Amino acid sequence: MKQQIAKIISNLTGLSKDEIMNLIEIPPNSSMGDYAFPSFTLAKKFKKNPSDIASDLASKISDNDFEKVESSGPYINFFINRKIIAQKIIKKII
Repeated sequence: MKQQIAKIISNLTGLSKDEIMNLIEIPPNSSMGDYAFPSFTLAKKFKKNPSDIASDLASKISDNDFEKVESSGPYINFFINRKIIAQKIIKKII
């Protein structure tokens, strides 16, 4: 999933996937999502407030593998769609 998140953010920002992979975090609390991406690094590139960047990017991300993608301050929080992921895994097993 981290690689999928890195690809999505890379396409939207122009940062390399490797840079993004190093920044993706697992939040300390599951209510904050399964993965989180801090937008502090993007603030220098876009010369905008990190919270505004996170909000803007989160609104542009649409992927069935994620139940929801939302911004929380300077973070973009990704919530995995467990049903879809389980179906994909079962298909691979079969």
